[in-house]
Amino acid sequence: MWYEFNQGSGDTLVDYSGNGNDGTLQNSPTWVGGGDLTQNGGDLAPVSFPRYWDKTGFQSDVENVGPQDGFEIVGRLERIDGRFDDLFTNHFTTDDFPDFEGEGNYIHVGFYAKWDQVVGWGVGQFEGEWVVKPDPDPNKYQYYEARSDGQNGDPGEYFRMYYSTQTSGPDIYVADPDVWKEGVDSPYRTINHTLTGLENGESYVTRASVFTDHEEVFDR
Repeated sequence: MWYEFNQGSGDTLVDYSGNGNDGTLQNSPTWVGGGDLTQNGGDLAPVSFPRYWDKTGFQSDVENVGPQDGFEIVGRLERIDGRFDDLFTNHFTTDDFPDFEGEGNYIHVGFYAKWDQVVGWGVGQFEGEWVVKPDPDPNKYQYYEARSDGQNGDPGEYFRMYYSTQTSGPDIYVADPDVWKEGVDSPYRTINHTLTGLENGESYVTRASVFTDHEEVFDR
């Protein structure tokens, strides 16, 4: 899903996926990085922003990381009330990926994270598997990648990534999240994680998203 982001609390988030899941921005995030958001060096492009950003506790944080670290967007995941908090809940479902058929048809998520434990990923339960899983380190960013084919999940169920049930310990920082369908190139997957450019085609490039003139790339 893509949401148009207009800076300032209370602005409308427009769902570009066609599912009609419009929302309202409750927080006023600050984008990490400098310069304008442009379409091929021209007009300002829409900025992707996930629905229910405030409910997940995933907020931008410029105090701990910045452009010097090579990331375009960074969020902080806080430990709240000892409950499961998740990174991608209510952001996208199996229905957001055309021709998703379940078993063996994987959806990947990749991101850079600074945390003290490995998390769960999948639809409904923890049936996903890790593709890249370095030992967790709360003091440095590392690249993680997981995949799930949605087994045991109902049609249209949300993908979820749970990170903690603990209330103690440092907050977890996540940078440049990217979601794509296995075996499918553009428009379902961004060209790279740092958004330094596109290999071909007329595309919008923003701090947190890439999408073509004709189809959306989901949930960067």
